[in-house]
Amino acid sequence: GVNGHIVAHDAPDMLAARLMELATDAEGRARMGAAGRERARAYRPDVVVAQLERLYRGVLASRT
Repeated sequence: GVNGHIVAHDAPDMLAARLMELATDAEGRARMGAAGRERARAYRPDVVVAQLERLYRGVLASRT
């Protein structure tokens, strides 16, 4: 994965394998961590509020 791995809830062997990959791959951990932090920026409160404001303004503008 780019910023993490998806593992089925009923696949403990796959979870163990993914955890071992992360434990033994410092470069991969760093790459995933950076990608995860970048993705999380899209959900900062100021970003989400600005998006909602644009949406609401657009809805209101279309009603007039």
